[in-house]
Amino acid sequence: MKKNIFLSIIVLFIHLTLNAQNKPEDISSSFFKRLKKEIKDSAISELYNNLNPAIKANLQKTIKDQFQKIDSTDKFYDWLWITHTQMSQDLLLISYLLKYETKPYRLDIIFYKKQKEWHIQNVFIKDQLFPEF
Repeated sequence: MKKNIFLSIIVLFIHLTLNAQNKPEDISSSFFKRLKKEIKDSAISELYNNLNPAIKANLQKTIKDQFQKIDSTDKFYDWLWITHTQMSQDLLLISYLLKYETKPYRLDIIFYKKQKEWHIQNVFIKDQLFPEF
């Protein structure tokens, strides 16, 4: 009996831990922490973990090139949440302010919920904070 209760508690704990790590905010927070520590390749690779390898390679190259272009002239030091837009139950856009020493940038991350887990669908870096205005 005690063994069953113990196993149930462990399963519940593992389930809660895995769900907590799969929130869009947690995924992006992990990315920014790595970015701040200047582990860019690892941070960018982690962004696209669950994508088809062919799509993943293309997206990673694009985002790495964008960051390299910015980093060649500026230094990243922090980020702030700007806004989020729930496009549907399974599609979310979160925008962040990337704080560099000389100029701010906007990072838009599109999250897609496949069945039960959130994944990054695409990432865009913009040098205009609010291009719609």
